[in-house]
Amino acid sequence: MKNFFSPGSLYRICLIVPSVAALAGFLFVAASRMSYPFALEWMESGTYLHVLQVLQGKPLYAAPSYEFIAMMYPPLYYYVAAPLASVIHNIMLSMRLVSVGSSLVAFAMLYGVGRARQLPRSLSFLAVGFAVAAYKATGFWFDIGRVDMLFLALLLLAYLLVTIGPGREVFIGIAAGAALFLAFTAKQQAVVAYPFLVACLLLERRLKKALAFGVSAAILMGLFFVASNVTTEGWFQFYLLTLPMSAPSPLSGFTVTWQILLAPSFWPLVALAIFGAILALAVQHRRQNMPRLISLSLLVLPLLIMSYLTLAKQWGYVNGFLPAAFGLALAGAEAVFYALETPVSPRWARAVVLTITLALVWLQFGVSRYDPRDQIPSADDVAAGYRALDKISQAPAPIFAPTAAYLLDMVGQPMHFQASAFSDILLAARSNPAVEDVLTRYQADISEPYLRGRAATAVLPEPNWYAQVFSQENGYACESLTGDNAPLAPLTGARYVLGELCIRR
Repeated sequence: MKNFFSPGSLYRICLIVPSVAALAGFLFVAASRMSYPFALEWMESGTYLHVLQVLQGKPLYAAPSYEFIAMMYPPLYYYVAAPLASVIHNIMLSMRLVSVGSSLVAFAMLYGVGRARQLPRSLSFLAVGFAVAAYKATGFWFDIGRVDMLFLALLLLAYLLVTIGPGREVFIGIAAGAALFLAFTAKQQAVVAYPFLVACLLLERRLKKALAFGVSAAILMGLFFVASNVTTEGWFQFYLLTLPMSAPSPLSGFTVTWQILLAPSFWPLVALAIFGAILALAVQHRRQNMPRLISLSLLVLPLLIMSYLTLAKQWGYVNGFLPAAFGLALAGAEAVFYALETPVSPRWARAVVLTITLALVWLQFGVSRYDPRDQIPSADDVAAGYRALDKISQAPAPIFAPTAAYLLDMVGQPMHFQASAFSDILLAARSNPAVEDVLTRYQADISEPYLRGRAATAVLPEPNWYAQVFSQENGYACESLTGDNAPLAPLTGARYVLGELCIRR
């Protein structure tokens, strides 16, 4: 009991408490909205279409058509969610279960990386707390039905297998390569970490493990890409490589990343990481600290690069900062480690160091706070969804719902492509002649069903991208989908409210 009330123990308790609060907040929100039947974020509709495509035994990567256009991600997430959906008979819930489970695994892997790097349990848990506290800054994405958290869970598993201590080097190196390969099959950005993880092992002179990891990861990723591309007649490469690389990258990408995300949401954590590095290099043991700092940089830098590559694109959204948030979380925990373990004298100077460190920790949790009630669907949200379903179910078919095609499946109507997937092609075609050629060949197949008035009903968003198509001049009578009631709208992400129901006269 005496040790519990010692200054060191009390200090660590002050580090742990906000982490517990952040984790509890996330779990509360996730549990409260997991079974919500409608899209929490509008791109969940696109994921829903992909899972349904797998359940129906149809290909994911094929020529774009009115019925389906693939998003720019590998297939693992959809193949994980589909079997679960077939058991529980609820696609949306299965997607969120995969994401929440993946988030918990990602937190556990981050904790494991901290322990593998010899951080105390309290600081490894602090790293988890920093990551969980990024829930708001990254768009409340941990439980959204998207690929991101499964990707991070597998990537951090690879990190853990790379960083754990000596023993069974070849076997664990191959396992780490397999984990990175699985992360690659969830999101292609995993390849960015490959050279950095190899370099990390070479820095530690673990040559057998570096060779086992490097060769296994390269072979698995290479074979997967080639086999997938051959079996899809080149469409796999088109969706996963050609489209992402063709999206515009504004020159202001770095400025936007700093001003929108890093500065307002992570400045205490960035300051803490810099403060820790200064402490590590300013003391007499800096030669011993340098390899540790370099290895930390090799772990964090690829995560920052992944986020920048996403956020610099014209279609980038704050969820792209998820890898960087986990990297900064690890860097912040290591900074606290240096503050606690670095010998500083006189005693007043050490007190100043510990005070600054604790203040930055609490400031980071402070800027990350949010009201959980804002992210939990209300009774009005649920009612709005069922009102929309009722109107859609009574409307004449075929029905076109560009931003919420999943609703068509819920009322037993044939579905079609998600507007965002078509927009990816339209955007990339501006800068890549190969994509423009694909668009020229297949645009008629995609657009004819709604441009030529074949759609009897359209469920349109606000802002309305299709006002000129579904207009009175073209024979459609449009009315409010909601009347005086609250509209069906996502709780996070782009705010595309379902506003109009247009029916051909």
